[in-house]
Amino acid sequence: VSSRQRLFADGPPTITDCQMILRGAKPDFLNINANLQNGLEISNTDMTMFRYYCEALLVFHHMQCPQAVESLTDSEHTSLDDEEEPSDPHPPLPPPPPPPQPSPPHLDIEEACNGNITHNL
Repeated sequence: VSSRQRLFADGPPTITDCQMILRGAKPDFLNINANLQNGLEISNTDMTMFRYYCEALLVFHHMQCPQAVESLTDSEHTSLDDEEEPSDPHPPLPPPPPPPQPSPPHLDIEEACNGNITHNL
C-alpha cells in the first residue's frame, strides 16, 4: 500500500489536516522560492517539491478538486502565473479626498439668549 493510500485509510483529510500539511511544507517552499527568485539553480527534487506545494495550495487551500491540477502542464502553470500578474505593478494612487466643507457660522449662545441673534464669521 502506498503512503498516499495509507494517508486516507481513516477517511479524507480534514481542513485541520490540510492546514497542518501546508504549514509544515511552507518553510521549504519559501526557501526554494527564494532560490528561484535569486536565479539559483535548484535540484529536480526541489522542483518537484515546489510543484507539489503549489498543487497542495490549489487543493487544500483553494478547495480545488485534485483532477483540476493533475492535467496542468508546466507551461499551463506558467501561463496562469502570467495572466494573474497586473500589467502595471504600481497602480495609480486614488484621487485625493475632497477639501473639507466650511464650518457653519458660529452662533454665540449668550447673544442669542439676550435676543441679539447674530452670526460670528
